[in-house]
Amino acid sequence: MQHTTEWDTKIAPWIEKSGGLESLTGDKTREGFEEHILGSMAGMRQILQDGQQKAAAYWNPVSSLTMSEIIKADRINAAFQEVLDDPAAEEALQHPALKPLLAQAAS
Repeated sequence: MQHTTEWDTKIAPWIEKSGGLESLTGDKTREGFEEHILGSMAGMRQILQDGQQKAAAYWNPVSSLTMSEIIKADRINAAFQEVLDDPAAEEALQHPALKPLLAQAAS
């Protein structure tokens, strides 16, 4: 986050106030470490929330698909790519019924 415009005015001062980076990444077995981190993170949460903006729009091109469908499509694509790479499949791939599938693979 050091390359953001908030670094000098918000983030670096927050790190210093929290005790420096060592205090945020140091000895996790130290007594009170978890409480220190939770308290420090409240400051970072505030910095992030202060910079939030409402989205002007939202678009999800796969919103109509389930995760199972996406995973299955990925597996099918991987298997199809394997077939396309196999020289022994060349004759089978010439069949007219596979023309639409090959057209999709080419696009």
